[in-house]
Amino acid sequence: MSSRNFSKPTQLTNTKLLEPVQCENEASRLLHAYLDTFREAPEAGRLLKEAYFDYNYKKEYLQENVLFIHRSDYLWFFKYFVGPGHERTIELKKRSTDKNEELVETVTLQTRIHYTVEKTTLGDTIYTRTLGDGIAMRVTNTTGAVALAEKLLAAFKNDRVMH
Repeated sequence: MSSRNFSKPTQLTNTKLLEPVQCENEASRLLHAYLDTFREAPEAGRLLKEAYFDYNYKKEYLQENVLFIHRSDYLWFFKYFVGPGHERTIELKKRSTDKNEELVETVTLQTRIHYTVEKTTLGDTIYTRTLGDGIAMRVTNTTGAVALAEKLLAAFKNDRVMH
């Protein structure tokens, strides 16, 4: 599939907005599912040990709180941090190992304990598709965003581990 042809574009546009309580529930559920999946990933122990305890590996695997995971079909970039006001954020980015493939998929999950002027829900599920030339499609707090976040997590689980 060419990176310029988005499969099933209706997944990005024909989706229902979530109610505020659904935003919080889905973001929290997905955030925990992502953390559990990463915790169980075969590379997790090695990456965390090398990233946090071995200076020689720090630059290769951990750059600005991003863990790099190279698997058979995709390059994965996993970011997790707790920000001000206990806002928890996970970002998982998927890029093909084929250098000619420009499509990048990103899921960002956020949960917070306080409303702010900018953040009117206690959780966000954001799915973004970006091409190398900067074209992006984004869905936020919709049933489609949740479905695509689940799909990206499944792709991570199914991508073969490199030995």
